[in-house]
Amino acid sequence: MYANHNNPQHGAAAANHNNGGSYPGGHQNDQQYQHDPHYQQQDQHYQNNQNDHQGQQYQQDHHNQPVTIQLYTHNIRNDGKNPTANERPWSIRKQHVIGCINYCASYLPTLVGLQEVKKNQLDDIQAGLGPEWKYFGIGRDDGINKGEFAPVFYKDSEWEFLSGRTYWLSETPDVPSKGWDAALPRIVTVVTLRHRQSGTVVTFMNTHYDHRGKLARENSSKQILHLMLATKWASFLVGDFNSEPNHEAYKTLANGGLVDAGTIAVEKGGFQYTCSGFTKGGKESSIDFIWVQHGVHVMRHEVMNHEFDGYFFSDHRPVTAIVQV
Repeated sequence: MYANHNNPQHGAAAANHNNGGSYPGGHQNDQQYQHDPHYQQQDQHYQNNQNDHQGQQYQQDHHNQPVTIQLYTHNIRNDGKNPTANERPWSIRKQHVIGCINYCASYLPTLVGLQEVKKNQLDDIQAGLGPEWKYFGIGRDDGINKGEFAPVFYKDSEWEFLSGRTYWLSETPDVPSKGWDAALPRIVTVVTLRHRQSGTVVTFMNTHYDHRGKLARENSSKQILHLMLATKWASFLVGDFNSEPNHEAYKTLANGGLVDAGTIAVEKGGFQYTCSGFTKGGKESSIDFIWVQHGVHVMRHEVMNHEFDGYFFSDHRPVTAIVQV
């Protein structure tokens, strides 16, 4: 079932808020992660903390401690007609994209931001995650279903949806458009949710910057900063920024009041780089980030494994951060 949310007073586009369905055998993918050494090590890390009677790090005491949540971002690689070298079709890759989300979200209340999601991929992910998951997002080409989505997924049992808006990263953010020197339309999805158990409200933003337009990337950072810093709730920004730490779009966010979670995490795990391509041993870079506001305690940051059965299930690795709010 779909429900359209319009709020023209805030310059928002109509967006789909989807209740989901079922995916036959979708949750069986979790077993593959439990048998992978990388995930076994992570699993033990979480279990050790959950068993600690003092509740250090991941165990929550809602009376005395902030709420601990997990933020997850992943560019899943769109289901294109012209695959690159060593790229497997979406029909093969999707089980691991879904499985990784399910695995990571099994420990903590989790907010998921995905990029490069076509409508058929969105439907597959929703079906594979199951009916307890919902999403908010639209297609960037027409504000409905065409083009890539930047959806936000969450479990309805953990989060109450309060509001959602989509803005185009352009001079005309209320309508489908390309901004400045961008090659393609780009969007930011803005969702506000209430954590059901604690009542804590957060705003979660998910975006994908243009891959060609340098000015577009810099101005996208300025536009999102304006949106993010104007919110009254604890706010987080995730996505594929097509910008490395030495690039202006990254610096604009860092100088504008946000902090790259990976730079302040108490613990760091996983891989060094987030963008790998599909060919092993190729050039890698970090362009996928989780941004928090100053003062947020980042307990752990991890660039996840994305190789299974000898292939990469995307050209980007998933990135997670565990934070207290």
